[in-house]
Amino acid sequence: MAKQHTLRHGFFCAAALAALVLTACGGQDTRVVQSGPPIQSGNTPSPKIPRPDLIQPALNTISSRIRSYEARLGEIKAIENSPSSMMIPHGQMERLSRCKSELLDILTGYDSLQKRLTRESDLDMAQNIANNMLQQVNQQDMQFLEGDCGRLLSDLKNGSYQTTPNQMAPPPSASLSPAAAPDPQIQAAFDSGDYPRVITLYNQNWAGTGRQPAAATSLQYSRALLKNYQFEEAQNQLAALDAALGQQNDPLAAEVLRVLGDLAFGNGNYQAAQQYYGRLAHLPSGQSDSWSQRQLAVLQQQTASGDELAAYTVLVHSYLAYNPARDGNAVATQAEKFLNDYPASRLVANVNDIIKNTRRDTAGPLDANAAPAVPGAPSPDAPAGGSGAPQAPSPAPLSAEQIAAREQALKEQYEHGVAQMSGSDYDGAIQTFNSLLGSSFNQQARERIREAATMAGDVKRAQAAELFVQAMQTGNIGTRKQLLLSSRQLLLDVRNNYPEAGLGSKVERNLDSVEKALRAIDPSLLR
Repeated sequence: MAKQHTLRHGFFCAAALAALVLTACGGQDTRVVQSGPPIQSGNTPSPKIPRPDLIQPALNTISSRIRSYEARLGEIKAIENSPSSMMIPHGQMERLSRCKSELLDILTGYDSLQKRLTRESDLDMAQNIANNMLQQVNQQDMQFLEGDCGRLLSDLKNGSYQTTPNQMAPPPSASLSPAAAPDPQIQAAFDSGDYPRVITLYNQNWAGTGRQPAAATSLQYSRALLKNYQFEEAQNQLAALDAALGQQNDPLAAEVLRVLGDLAFGNGNYQAAQQYYGRLAHLPSGQSDSWSQRQLAVLQQQTASGDELAAYTVLVHSYLAYNPARDGNAVATQAEKFLNDYPASRLVANVNDIIKNTRRDTAGPLDANAAPAVPGAPSPDAPAGGSGAPQAPSPAPLSAEQIAAREQALKEQYEHGVAQMSGSDYDGAIQTFNSLLGSSFNQQARERIREAATMAGDVKRAQAAELFVQAMQTGNIGTRKQLLLSSRQLLLDVRNNYPEAGLGSKVERNLDSVEKALRAIDPSLLR
């Protein structure tokens, strides 16, 4: 399992705009444009993508960033023109001016990019525009949102004028109600796939009322924001919900971490994604999933090429916003293109899940073998709403060379996991084998996961037993207490991190002995 990371709350990240679609002037001819270096796929022909399927979601994403920064610009101007601006310390006003300048640069960059891509009809030229401009604008966007400008603007809007220029007010503590019943109107709108109505109802029923909705309602609202391309607002809602739920033994806490991890991944913030997935992996057993584990393994082991990672990042971003009634088969088509371009990717299983979950939402009832939804997928009960959407052609069949390359990559990955086990890196091996689940090595990987988990559990149980013996032999009460607490923590790690090992009953007996010894010293140690 990955080591647990500590999440820095208050994180803001720009919405990634790595996939853009070009509309030719005065006609219906459109072309797909992706950020990063042009994808090289050898002599294998890529499937022809119906461009009308892709254009609206991509352009909506660009427009969303422009609207967001236009709104911020209006807020800054309102503060500058307010009579109360005379009360704002000079240092804060200088910082506000710098933030305004940064904001205008970003807004100008997005606006220029949108106009140039809309006018350009040549695919190669459009790719050059995206490569040269998009990365720079995205980086500026991310730096702005992760900096203190957002907090400063919030403080000044709320009349929080600070005498120390660099002292930022702490974010408000989240106070949600995880046990409360979901808002029935919002629940019904979400289940029916009416995401704009979810947002409207939330703003009517909860925003600005001083009352806190159920955690489930907040999560539905956050997902609806994602479907509406309001990624930044969704990030803020999810971060607050995560802070409220903490690391509770609650399936909702795990779901929030999954969505936050996918959102960070889709935004290209891989460090934050690793932190969220790492926390998810260390929740009590049964709450992590192979989808998140595969993505964590790819990020930690850095096995994907730059082009492959960029293309998959765009795919995750599109999947988070996927609405079958609006997008039809656009995301499935994008996923199929990824498989054709990167047939040996370690993320093939996740991409296949995306195809299953997006194709099924536009194709009617599922057959009995359909895969379960993965994080970010719309409800399978949502209406298709896309029956009139043009059906994308099936991807070109893989060549024998591509199939062989994919199998060779999987074999090398499997052998790497075996080598990790031989070197006693059991946690690393488990991560590697988790990334093989759903592939042609699925069965072998599951067996190896159980084997590695058992070995790791036995090692930690032996360490815990040694500490227990040392504790019983020492006459120093303080030392005994520390040794027993360390022994107990090792046993808890085995119980929580290696459920596949089947050591539950043995660990519980060991824990019982350790906790009896701790209670003999001080019963409050276990409270």
